[in-house]
Parts: sequence; C-alpha cells; structure tokens
Amino acid sequence: MHSIAIASVQPKSNLPAAKVPKSRPFSWSLIASALLLASVAGQAQISGNHYPMGAEGIKNASLPPKGVFTKNYNLFYHSDTLKDGAGNTAPVNFDVFAYVNATRVFYFPDVEFLGGKVGADFTVPIVHTGLTVGGARFSETGLGDILIEPLLIGWHYPQLDLALGYGVWAPTGEWSPAQPASPGKGYWSHMIPMGATLYLDKERTWAFSTAHRFEFHTRRSDGITPGINWNLEWGLSKAIQPTLELGVVGYGTKQLTHDSAGPRARDMAFGVGPEVDWLWTKYMLHFAFRYYREFAVSDRPAGGTGLFVLTKIW
Repeated sequence: MHSIAIASVQPKSNLPAAKVPKSRPFSWSLIASALLLASVAGQAQISGNHYPMGAEGIKNASLPPKGVFTKNYNLFYHSDTLKDGAGNTAPVNFDVFAYVNATRVFYFPDVEFLGGKVGADFTVPIVHTGLTVGGARFSETGLGDILIEPLLIGWHYPQLDLALGYGVWAPTGEWSPAQPASPGKGYWSHMIPMGATLYLDKERTWAFSTAHRFEFHTRRSDGITPGINWNLEWGLSKAIQPTLELGVVGYGTKQLTHDSAGPRARDMAFGVGPEVDWLWTKYMLHFAFRYYREFAVSDRPAGGTGLFVLTKIW
C-alpha cells in the first residue's frame, strides 16, 4: 500500500505563479510546492510517507496466527483543497484523485520467536493518479512501490494482541520530477510497525486497537532525502454478531524531521470515520468497508479516503 507525496520543490517549472493576498498568512513553501509541482508521486494520499493512512482499520494490530492469507485493497483518495502550514486553504486551483489496487500476501508458518508467531508478507500495488495544479493537468497509471515485510511477530493473549515487525519499500514504481503523477516515489524506505489490540470484555466483543509505523527514507535520485514520518492508526469496534463488526476508525500522520532540501514544511493530517466488517464463513471471505474524512491538516491536501478490503483465509 502506498501514498502520494508532495515533498520538495524542483528548481524549474512552466506553471504560472499564484497571486497570494498579503492579508492572508499562507506558507510560501506550500504554494511553491504546489505550483512548482514539488515531487508529487501518486500513491494514495499526498505526503512524504510510503504507507497509505487508513489502510488498516479495526483490530489493526492483530496479526494472523498461522497459515496463508491474502488481502486485496481498493483505496480511493480525493482532495480539492490544499492547506498551508497554518492550516489555511491555499488560493490555488488544486484537485487530486488517486486509486490504488494492492494485493498483499501473508504467510505465517507454525514458528515461534520470543513467544510470538513469526510471519512475513509482501504487497504489490497498481496506482492511478489524476492531478490538477494551477492550469496544468497530469495523469498516470502504473506499478507502484512494492512493500516487503520479511519479519512480522504477533503475540496472542486472551485479552490482548501485540505486533512488531520490519518492512522495506522498494522503488519499483516509475518516478520522474517531470511527471508529478508518477506512480512511484523514487526512494527506498525502511518501516518499523508496532501495535496492540486490547479486548475490553471477556467475550472479546469490544476491542480497541492502535498501530504505529515509523518510516526512514533514503536519498532520492535528485539528491533529496525526505524527513522521517510517524503514522498512527486506531480503531474501536463492537461485534454485533460473530460475523459482523461495526467500528469507528482514525489515523494520523506527521513528518517528524525536515527534508534535506527544499521547503521547511512538515506535513500533518488526521482522519476519522466509520467501518463495517463482515465475514462470509462459507467461503472464508472477510469484507471491510471504511471511510475517513481528514481534519487538522497542514502543509498538504485535505480530503477523504475510502477503502474496500477483501481478505481470503486459505
């Protein structure tokens, strides 16, 4: 799973300059990023991180105990509003729509380490991005950056699940500073995921989960190293029936350090929304539907994220 990035300003652009009213304290670095098409790489949401916020919802820290599992993600993101560093709307014609179809495969053999079940997974995304900035329009579809997680460890207790792992994002997607809707980002990223799911009652019908992911990026071909990203996902759920769960889910993302060059912006966003999960026991198919609306956004677009996720238990 992936995200779209507005990261660093390129030195040249054919786009016209925007007129910013002096009475409004807009971030010049944000306007420059938008109008100079600052490295927009199309993979789910607009940010410097690879991980697409909201990809996992309720019980996001509960890993499979054993076996082979496949997930197919359908992620939609749209925004027509660009926010500056103070959270104000930038006076620029802006619109972005992204669709990601990603296939993820888990394998958990019957192996334990430090009392937890050991597994691995990989994710292959296909990305489409349509982007309008000022009077320029761009569109691109292709293979995105692949995620490989060679180590996942899940601990399972009567009232608690814990998870820890390591992953790497490979720059398999095409990236070019001349194509702001590129499906790839142009750099490697190391990711450390960790999280917990707490069951609030003995019957495990109520659950609260939280997952954190830290991303450490390498240098891009243009010499810029994006800043470190922190990603948060949480969910509160109630099992109405053994096969039906309802919940409220949310996410947050924050760039913790500045990029090595370009604007001194550090983007931030939060999202919240509903989720419905249903298990078709006859075919062991799990369906998840969720939608997030973003708020408290700065130095990036503010929009909405919708997901449909199909999981097959083999």
